[in-house]
Amino acid sequence: MCLLYKGGGDGPGLGFIGPVKLIASQSPNKVVKDILKSTFEDPSGAPPSPAPTVPTPIDINKTAGDDEVHVGTSAVPPGPAPTVPTPIDVNKTSKDDDARIPVELWDAWVWNTRHSKSLRCAFLSKFLQCPLQTLQEWLLRVWRRRLTKETTAYLCWRGTSSLSELEAIRECIEKACLADWWDWKGGSRIHFWRWPQAHRGALRKGHQAYVKGPLPRYRKLQPNERNPKVRAKISAKLENVLLKGYIRPGKVKSLTGYFGVPKGLSDICMVYNASRSGLNDALWSPNFGLPTVETLLRGVEFGTWMGDIDLGEMFLNFCLDENLHAYCGVDLSPFCPASQRRTRWERWVRCLMGLKVSPYLRIKGLLLGLEWVLGETTSPSNVFHWERVCLNLPGSPDYNPQLPWVSKVKKDPQGQ
Repeated sequence: MCLLYKGGGDGPGLGFIGPVKLIASQSPNKVVKDILKSTFEDPSGAPPSPAPTVPTPIDINKTAGDDEVHVGTSAVPPGPAPTVPTPIDVNKTSKDDDARIPVELWDAWVWNTRHSKSLRCAFLSKFLQCPLQTLQEWLLRVWRRRLTKETTAYLCWRGTSSLSELEAIRECIEKACLADWWDWKGGSRIHFWRWPQAHRGALRKGHQAYVKGPLPRYRKLQPNERNPKVRAKISAKLENVLLKGYIRPGKVKSLTGYFGVPKGLSDICMVYNASRSGLNDALWSPNFGLPTVETLLRGVEFGTWMGDIDLGEMFLNFCLDENLHAYCGVDLSPFCPASQRRTRWERWVRCLMGLKVSPYLRIKGLLLGLEWVLGETTSPSNVFHWERVCLNLPGSPDYNPQLPWVSKVKKDPQGQ
């Protein structure tokens, strides 16, 4: 979801290597113009050829001879046979965390536009990829540079900044440099300077957690996993959060636990257990309601548009309260390589799933961001503007079951 940051910087001197060196020194307008011209226009004036077909996956179990196997299309330049992507079941509701992104769905849309086969071959020979990928890489570079300029302007406006604030900005830029068009490869961090000033400190250091009792001193070691396949998957999950900086070295006063549960076809989902140490018993979090299907349907009527937004690493996007870092230790020793087997304790610096206060604090942060993005709803120029609240409650004389129970209504263009 882009409302918090990317909506996935790099600047000169930050060590970012551009993806397409051929266009590194050209102006933005010229890059876009050249790409579109070379892709969709034929300089010879010849009429466009029919849209090329998208390569279809090969049935590797087929026992036919070699003469029956065809990879790609005639528009692909000669060379080694490309790797055929594994088909993805887009209707499956639970997918592996490392499931491949079907980028060919977007690339096929571009390749199926009207252009000549000769131009397609020329473009592939020069850029070795789809025009859409070239544009994505260029736009990523523009976004990173703008992010760097934005942080520089913010620091100039601030005048003086603390060391922790400078470190937070440096980490934001670093993670933006590691991100690609589809994913935050190096992890993510909230761009706190874009938020209202009253919330910047909490978003940078973590919202304060409420403590109602003595914090634990639990130091029971993490048990080993006997199943070698599950053990390998747990090691990969731990390595992922370590590389992204969500778990870091530091003083540890108490340990938390973790284990894996099945997810998807062959993946596991990590469960981080803060109740094991008694940490959750020492924390307090207020109750808050979550919408159900029934409450959702109360605001739905004919013509309503709905969308499903999945925030990747929702809890891990937010920093953990600094006062809890030492009590959220992680024993990594059982999953270290055999050559490096030793006692290794590190600690969480992001809100882990399994900590009592994480759901409340993270939903709170998300709703603060949503309120900020929606803007001033009383302004008629705002697309989210509403004028009055209409009640359509059961038992009312004018109750209409076709309309929502409670709705925010704006004036239509006729002023009604």
